[in-house]
Order: sequence, then structure tokens, then C-alpha cells
Amino acid sequence: IQFTGSDTVGKIIAAEASKYLKPCVFELGGKAPAVVLDDANVSEAARSIAWGAMLHSGQVCMSTERVIVQRNVAAALQSELVAICGRLTAGDHINEPSIKLSCLFSESSAANVLTMIAEAKSAGAQVLLGDMKKDGAIIQPHILSGVKPGMRTWDRESFGPVIVISVVDTVDEAVDLANTSDYSLTASVWTKDKFKGLEVARRIRTGCAMVNGPTFVYEPAFGHAGLGGATGYGRFDIENFTVKRAVIMNSSPCVYPLVE
Repeated sequence: IQFTGSDTVGKIIAAEASKYLKPCVFELGGKAPAVVLDDANVSEAARSIAWGAMLHSGQVCMSTERVIVQRNVAAALQSELVAICGRLTAGDHINEPSIKLSCLFSESSAANVLTMIAEAKSAGAQVLLGDMKKDGAIIQPHILSGVKPGMRTWDRESFGPVIVISVVDTVDEAVDLANTSDYSLTASVWTKDKFKGLEVARRIRTGCAMVNGPTFVYEPAFGHAGLGGATGYGRFDIENFTVKRAVIMNSSPCVYPLVE
């Protein structure tokens, strides 16, 4: 069974499949973190994060949903993200070329995204960008700061044009926060020190981590998959869709001396 969708539905399918010992390959979503270290090129990181978060109005499993940034560059990064995303408008992008973002796939999805934002705000998060309103299934880009584990905007996939930001002091804190998630699909690390970037990327528990690149990435030779949890398991590749068998031909009859 191959399924792409929410982890809620994935659990139901897995439970039914287990009755028949049926193997499954699940891609169930993501909550991709972008870790921005204090020596990163902030402008490049901001452009990549905005693209990764807003493409298709955030309705992609690899969307950049969480930004974890070291304190020394946090203000600059937040300012650039607000400036970039503030120039984006959601609406009828087919008939109005100036509009870059589409609506969400349903009004209930838009309502859920706004509820998640409202919950985070009431729990202490700040809304840096966004009007917290919807027009049918259309919502504008939103950016929140001060978001923490335990808030749904941190814990659950929003599937909307939303970026949540958490500020940390150390690299260890950044890695711990990146790994504080049930999802394990993609991640990115931003730093001018490529060796540090590789070291940090290896510590983030994710199927694919990009150094100085967007979370929105796919490597065909590697397959598309997370490492379990709410992202699912298995890979969309020939290896996982092939039943392996063995047929052994003996050149001469086997001799079993113990039963002669």
C-alpha cells in the first residue's frame, strides 16, 4: 500500500494493513525546520525560507514551516522575512498576474490555519505579519515569532502560508529544537562555514537536509522519505516497490550424509 496524506489517515490505513501483514509505504507530511546560524548570509537565507514556505501557499509536505535562528541574526532575518512575504498577495493568481499565491484547497483548511495562529497568539506568540482573516479559502502570508513546542503551530503541519520563528542562543539549542517534532522529512541549515553546516545537518533527524539550500528539495536517486513518525516510512522507489525472491539451482544433487 502506498499512501500520501495526513498521519491521521496513515494510522488508520496502517492499522487495517496490519490485519493482513500488508507492507506500506507512507509519506504523511512534514514540518521542515530551517536552522539559521549566526554566521549565515541572512539575505540568502531569508529568500530561500520565504520561497520554501510560500510556494503553493505552503501546501507542500516539504514546505519550510519552522525557522530556528541564532539570536545575533534573529532581528535581521525576521525583518527580511517580513519584507519579502509582505510583498506577496494571495488571491486569484490565474486572472491577476500580480498575485503570486493561490487559495488553500478548502475553506476548512484556511479556518484551521487561522485557528492554529490564534491559539499560538493567545499562548504568547507574536504575529509579525498577517491579518488573521480569511476570504473563503484565501489567507494571506503570516509570520509568527516566539513559537514553542506545545503550540500547534510548532507541533503540527499547517499546510498554509505560515512561517513560525524561534530564537536560540547556541547551536545545540537549535539542533534540539529542530528535532523536537514528530515529523522527519526535510530540513535546511544556513551558515558560511560549510563544514559546520555538514556537522549540524547530520545531527538533525530528517530524511534529507540541505546546507545553504531550501527545504523544498527532492533527490531522485535517493528517494523521497522521512525517518518515521508523523512523516511515515519507506521510500517511493523501485527498492520499496519490488518483491525480492531467490531461486537456487544446484549443479548437482545436494548430499546429506546424516540422512543416508
